[in-house]
Amino acid sequence: SFKVLDYSMEKLGGLYFGCIGDIGELYLKLEEYWSRKNSLETTNTNDDHYWSAVIWSVFAMALYYMQLDEISSILPAIPVYQWFHEEKDDSWTEDLQFDLYKGFLKVAIHQLKNADFMAHPDVRVVQVYLILSNTSFPQLRKSLSNSLLHHCLHVSKFLQIDNFRPLVNDSTSLRLTKLISEKLWYRLCVCDYLQSGPNKPISLHQENSSLLIHAA
Repeated sequence: SFKVLDYSMEKLGGLYFGCIGDIGELYLKLEEYWSRKNSLETTNTNDDHYWSAVIWSVFAMALYYMQLDEISSILPAIPVYQWFHEEKDDSWTEDLQFDLYKGFLKVAIHQLKNADFMAHPDVRVVQVYLILSNTSFPQLRKSLSNSLLHHCLHVSKFLQIDNFRPLVNDSTSLRLTKLISEKLWYRLCVCDYLQSGPNKPISLHQENSSLLIHAA
């Protein structure tokens, strides 16, 4: 898992840098994830499930873009093949890679559901969605992707992510927070534009007539 995280940091950083404040924190959260897994007495909180969702979304994105030879150097194909098929095969194929990506995607979504994300609004819902939107998730799960996008827009309004205008008296930490909020908001607007169509009745980019007159 740490090798997969290394790959996402080294090769795919441009896809999600800016969504997360401190990407180095992902290594700490991954260590905590395995500590919880190894401790049978630990009960996971909503915060734990949110971080698990972020980590698994990064894993899913990495598996989606990895070259087959890089996957084979990290994970043998036989046990993965047996997860999805009865017969054995010792070679990686694009179909097997896609099956594994869909499995990782399912876990990331499951972690969001465990966090009860509808009842507990959190910026990590937006982060998970933006990371997964770099893959074929919007095409594979259209209804869920549209619903999750709408929810992320409501969470952004609730947390005032769309209000990132810098002020003179802002502290350094607040300025960094506003920079991250700015990137999150613009990425959401891009995702909203890309998913526009007859199957998506609400389009944020049509409600905002121009970013030039936006409050920020």
